[in-house]
Amino acid sequence: MVSGGPIAQLVEPPAHNRQVVGSNPTRPTNLFLKHSVPGGVSSAVERHPHTVDVTGSNPVRPTIFQVKIMIHIGTSGYSFRDWKGNFYPDDISNNQMLEYYAQFFKVVEINSTYYGIPKPESFARMAGKTPKDFLFTVKANKNMTHEREDNKSVFDEFEKAINPLIEAKKFGGLLLQFPWSFKNTENNRRYLSNCKDRLTNYPLIVEFRHNSWISEPIFDFLKSLDMSYCAVDEPDLPGLIPPELAVTSSIGYVRFHGRNAEKWWEGDSSERYNYLYSEEEIQQWVPKIKELAVSTRDTYLMFNNCHAGHAAKNAKDMQDILQPDLFQS
Repeated sequence: MVSGGPIAQLVEPPAHNRQVVGSNPTRPTNLFLKHSVPGGVSSAVERHPHTVDVTGSNPVRPTIFQVKIMIHIGTSGYSFRDWKGNFYPDDISNNQMLEYYAQFFKVVEINSTYYGIPKPESFARMAGKTPKDFLFTVKANKNMTHEREDNKSVFDEFEKAINPLIEAKKFGGLLLQFPWSFKNTENNRRYLSNCKDRLTNYPLIVEFRHNSWISEPIFDFLKSLDMSYCAVDEPDLPGLIPPELAVTSSIGYVRFHGRNAEKWWEGDSSERYNYLYSEEEIQQWVPKIKELAVSTRDTYLMFNNCHAGHAAKNAKDMQDILQPDLFQS
């Protein structure tokens, strides 16, 4: 579990170390949070020695450790008609959207794969439309997470579909988002293990919707599978997941669904995610994000409140709020 305390003290770099490098503010670059830790190695640093740059005159006991952590900010999907006039120009065509999106963000979460598995050529075209350092995370098909019956062929088809992203070195991870009905039972834990066995070569992120999964033994179980726990921001309703962090692999992942409690159970998907975060609500997450970033190699912040372009606005808000503490590559 990530909590306040020593880790939180690491995330505030000295004022004289803060700087933004880069001449084009409209062109996103990879964002790094950089920490200087005098006097020894902290527990956060020790977890990922490969991310540590050591400087100092004593190779046995250096006095300064600098940690670089990548933070990726984007949205859950990009191709929405109601983003025209809100995020996209009014006259943009659908096949121009991804290239336009990539001018502002360097990662996107593909959710359409939940409804249907595309041909590999589709992902090959998407990879070709984006910069070299752009990343895609991809949501698993509903047969893999919701139906879960006789679905080996679905796993095989899904692997073939995402292969162009892997070949292009643009694949960030596979999101397994399970429904509220998927509760913490022995059979369901066994299914998670089977998913890992079937998808052993891919970074896996698991999102639960039922709060029976929130416990230290489950977090330890995910660690044993090297599966990332997906933290969420969603309405404070009985049975749902609280906004709690857990580090279970080298990837940190947070999805922002909005807090539309009134429509969460009764509305359709558009109404459920019809929510615009205030700056104050985003600020509430900043200390948690910094703590998560210290403890992981890559941290993904994905906004799923996609109604009318709210996700794009809030993702840019998050970029602006974090920017003073971020170093650009």
